[in-house]
Amino acid sequence: MFTKLSADAYLSVRPLFAELDYNLLIDSVISGNTPGVVFVDQPSQPEVALLWNRQDALILAGSPDASVDLKFVREIGKLLQRVILPDARRRYIPLLSLQWHPGEWEIHLPGILAGWHPEKAYRRLYLLKQIGFNYRHGFMPGHSIERISPQLLQSDLLNREQVLGWIESFWPSNAVFLERGFGYCVVTRYAITSWCLSVFTSSNRFELGVATEEAFRQQGHASLAVAACLEHCLLNDMIPEWHCWEDNLPSIRLAERVGFKQRMSYPAYRFQTGLVYPG
Repeated sequence: MFTKLSADAYLSVRPLFAELDYNLLIDSVISGNTPGVVFVDQPSQPEVALLWNRQDALILAGSPDASVDLKFVREIGKLLQRVILPDARRRYIPLLSLQWHPGEWEIHLPGILAGWHPEKAYRRLYLLKQIGFNYRHGFMPGHSIERISPQLLQSDLLNREQVLGWIESFWPSNAVFLERGFGYCVVTRYAITSWCLSVFTSSNRFELGVATEEAFRQQGHASLAVAACLEHCLLNDMIPEWHCWEDNLPSIRLAERVGFKQRMSYPAYRFQTGLVYPG
């Protein structure tokens, strides 16, 4: 019943996701900045759509009116079990989340996610009020802030491949990232210790993601990388955004430290993909 929509038709489902426009991931996929797939009930005039960024986020939208029967719910469940979950496991994705709109979908979710033991949780959206951390005054000897560039991506610095992995996970290619996105790293003479980069984008909106090599955590490196990205946004009329789970306290503390303020929270169901690691 559900079919994969061709990428050149993604704009046709945009009205179905209109009330979810606070989630930048949607427009990022629709605009071609983020690899993703969209499944629809009928390609000619979609009434229900399921968007997947081929990582950890699923978003269900459309009209769950009285015509949504048990068979229809089962078809969405089959799509999840036969197509999405096997693909996620092949690429070692352990956890998926499902967001929905309108709220009436929630009564159908136990049927859609039957057998996967979903957990209801909440995510937060943060917007920048003002930069609260001056990265130029926070350096340690032997460290610098470097913008992600072709030269950095071709260097022999430790953790360069992890930065490349992030880019390849969130962007169609390195070239597209370097053209449309941006990021900054904390760098020593031999290693990248922390990196922050735009993971989703549409128009002048940019959602940021950050990671720090384990040996350098809780030393302020992530704050430096994020603050450099925020300065870049303000200098270039970009709107930075930050999303995280409400139980991700390190991410919350980091967002608030650098100047983000919570705008809203929204629900999602999290569930395991059934991934079994080799060996």
